[in-house]
Amino acid sequence: MANSPSGDSMLTRLVSILGAFDATRTSMTVSALARRVEISLATTHRLVAQLVEQRLLERADSGEVRLGVRLWELASRGWRTTDLRQIALPFMEDVQTVVQERTTLGVLDGEVVLDVERLTTHGSAFNITQIAGRLPIYACSSGLVLLAYSAPDFQEDMLQRHREGYTDQTPTDPAALRRLLLHGRRAVALPTVPITVIR
Repeated sequence: MANSPSGDSMLTRLVSILGAFDATRTSMTVSALARRVEISLATTHRLVAQLVEQRLLERADSGEVRLGVRLWELASRGWRTTDLRQIALPFMEDVQTVVQERTTLGVLDGEVVLDVERLTTHGSAFNITQIAGRLPIYACSSGLVLLAYSAPDFQEDMLQRHREGYTDQTPTDPAALRRLLLHGRRAVALPTVPITVIR
């Protein structure tokens, strides 16, 4: 694939454009997109037009662009978390009936938790997790459970990392985090199984 003056391939630039959209920026003008991905405006216009033609992006009535439904369709085919969601949903519904709070299904992707499903109850407590959202493993309840049942060397590595406080409840102190992991293992009596990390 042809490279840009910066050395980026066409594929790299296309992925950068698609990856520029997140929970806080679900749509934007082409100019804003070009600034965000640091690609020239002319090139961004050309690539956006191609992505719109393939329905990987779509144009809103406002003129802004956003991710297209075909991208969701392609991403959903055969992805292993699709089977996981289907298996987990009945159990998530049971848990939600008991706890009457948001119930989240997350998978470990490297050192962060990728949320793949969430059930919400009216009046449940505020929760920052979003489907397809990412949070550090230490900053969400599903991440703490995954970390509690991870291999000891992975736990130690995570305990030694710098942790940013996302809320005033985020455990940033290693000792506090160790106590949470111990409490999680006692409260959730699961058999010890290897945690699969998506790569």
